[in-house]
Amino acid sequence: MKNIYLLFCFLPFFISAQSFEKDLYKEIDKAHLTTGILYDRVFPIADLTSGKTIASGNKILQAISELSRADYQTRFPDFNTVKALKKKSFIEGNVPLAILISEFQKIKPNAFIDGLIQRDTQGNLKQASTFNGNLFDTYSIALAGPIVEIHNGLTVNFTLPELLVINSTFHKINTIEINFGNAQFVPLSINEKKSITYTSPGQKKIEIRLLLNNGESYLLQSILEVKTSSTDLNAINNQKNAEQSVTIESTIAYQGIGESQAYTGIGEYQIFLDNQDGILDKPIILIDGFDPGDTRDIPALYQLLNFNNGTENLADEARALGYDVILLNFPVYIRNGSDIIDGGSDYIQRNAFVLAALIEEINAQKVGEEELVIIGPSMGGLISRYALRYMEQNGLNHETRLWLSFDAPHLGANIPIGFQHLFNYIAFGPLGDVGLQDVVNGLLRNPAARQMLIDHFEGHLLPGDPAEFDPTIVLPTGSPNFRNAFQAELNAMGYPQNTRNISISNGSGFGETTGTPGMNVIDYTFYPDGPDGFTRALIEVNFAPAASQTQRVSRIRSQIFIIFWLTVDESDAFSMAPAFTSGLDSAPGGLFDIAALAGNVGNNPILIEFLDNLNIEFFNFIPTLSSLAITTTNNLYTSVSENDIDVFDAFYIPQNNEPHITLTPGNVEFARQEIFLDPLSVSENLNTQLQLAKNPITNELVILGNLINAEIIVSDLSGKNIFNQSINLQNSTSIPIHLSTGLYLLSIQGETTNFKTKFIVK
Repeated sequence: MKNIYLLFCFLPFFISAQSFEKDLYKEIDKAHLTTGILYDRVFPIADLTSGKTIASGNKILQAISELSRADYQTRFPDFNTVKALKKKSFIEGNVPLAILISEFQKIKPNAFIDGLIQRDTQGNLKQASTFNGNLFDTYSIALAGPIVEIHNGLTVNFTLPELLVINSTFHKINTIEINFGNAQFVPLSINEKKSITYTSPGQKKIEIRLLLNNGESYLLQSILEVKTSSTDLNAINNQKNAEQSVTIESTIAYQGIGESQAYTGIGEYQIFLDNQDGILDKPIILIDGFDPGDTRDIPALYQLLNFNNGTENLADEARALGYDVILLNFPVYIRNGSDIIDGGSDYIQRNAFVLAALIEEINAQKVGEEELVIIGPSMGGLISRYALRYMEQNGLNHETRLWLSFDAPHLGANIPIGFQHLFNYIAFGPLGDVGLQDVVNGLLRNPAARQMLIDHFEGHLLPGDPAEFDPTIVLPTGSPNFRNAFQAELNAMGYPQNTRNISISNGSGFGETTGTPGMNVIDYTFYPDGPDGFTRALIEVNFAPAASQTQRVSRIRSQIFIIFWLTVDESDAFSMAPAFTSGLDSAPGGLFDIAALAGNVGNNPILIEFLDNLNIEFFNFIPTLSSLAITTTNNLYTSVSENDIDVFDAFYIPQNNEPHITLTPGNVEFARQEIFLDPLSVSENLNTQLQLAKNPITNELVILGNLINAEIIVSDLSGKNIFNQSINLQNSTSIPIHLSTGLYLLSIQGETTNFKTKFIVK
């Protein structure tokens, strides 16, 4: 704990907030600032004074950003140019390496306490007139490694661009050697490319050894996460004679907001044939949901169907029963050689047209007349809803009998607006956290998030300001031009009409909340250079408030220690809940597992500490009313009545809130009853087989086979018999029957026979 001298006579000089974008140190005598870099000018997220030489890609980029902003001599590359190089390298399939060697200075810690630094009437810091010594401590930093955290593909093309060899010292680099994780150092020249093929995915330790002309040497380490690409997986599957993934492009183009023309979309799919006959004749299509950065490849998408603590898998079960499972993924891809398209967060409409192309492809490939089952988890529920309905409205036969919407946001999704404000401000405000910029861009600033989020930070920003909220906009509001337009289009289209539509919700149907409206989520002080440092950030986040209430939901204060803690930058955000419902964050709904986010933040220190010190584990991500498309009430906290649900033929609602798109024993059994149409089987005493000529049906049962005095019994899923008739079955027997749309049980009984199956009425 620092000795804080409460000199109240100085208080009037400190109460006005300053910004890190304003140079408080411009009046300081810089005669002893021999490095030309005053690190106090920036918020030290990169923690460069610790002397740590193990670096992530984000730390290297953050260090370049901070040192360039702290440098009075403008010797560092423009950071926008560095970001452009990073983007170009992704397009070209390269992993850029960076080398950063620098010396910098900070004002001595005791300079403030000892009165060597004072403030003038304009608020600037200056050296006391009675002191002419050296105010600064000198530090050195050396970092090297890839500027990216993850590479997709076992073959990695490393490059060392001249732009990224940054040395602000007076000593030249004589030699550069690199070890790619194979215990062998090899020479590396500027602008040279080296291709390395790893035998397995995982974290790879990259070591770079430098020798300077003054005899100094550095051994610098970094980590690169290498993932298996679809090309790698296909090569592995080819060796195993297994099915490979196939790229598919939509035949219908879509023009998004701000795009100069309409573009087709790209997906990749893989067919997992059944384990009975190995013929594509009973297709089930599963569509990926919101997945920025394509963190779920096809194998991970398959594992999405795990349940019972991972010991069982619904896709495995389907294949054992003779069904074929097709998985559709939306990868990151390059368009026109210059644009990076993140398929997992692209426009929902464009991805829907990719699905429409896949539906037509599978219907063309399949053997027989079995109709499709379409399963859409999360955003995949919106993609599949849009695709099926669009095909119906435009005369395209989707040949689908069942559409399962799995915790999909038909009326919108939620990420707490307090989180959004905080993350965006730290990323794009004066603190300039470049690692968090990637998180915000990936999670929030993309077409799909803008289309789905009921409350989006872009709707609250002051005009022309990338980070500050407009204090007059406190009610939930979507992203301008995106949210309302998309929801209006969905509402106008409606839902598929030629399918049986069912829904699984992970949100409570009994009004169970996630925490309470307005509750404190975090109240934490972050010290980027350790608890004894002279810089800190005070962070406070609360859930959206109760109905008709207005409350601060986010506040961040950046402070430096000058006799006592001085706030140099501050930002906050307020939220108001409408009169008809309390705020989104604690409403009943499918839960966002914050621990899952923690696994994707890389080595960002602020975000790691933020997640480690939260008072919650979950927030409401997909409101229950949204997953069930309930429009009879707009009170998010109400219990669900069966009469409220009018767009789904059947549904499953749990008593308690569950993590989003989680399979449970209850919803798995519900899905089984709907998806799997048990084949008719006959007694071993008979040589005749029975089967339905068609399933689904419209107004007649056509039974193929022979059975004397067959009793035909039809019941609904509650077990109530609604049809009973005795008849002789001969070859092909038509039985007129008029039933409402839905799923039914058929029993055919004879003297030594008891057959049962399910059928659908459309």
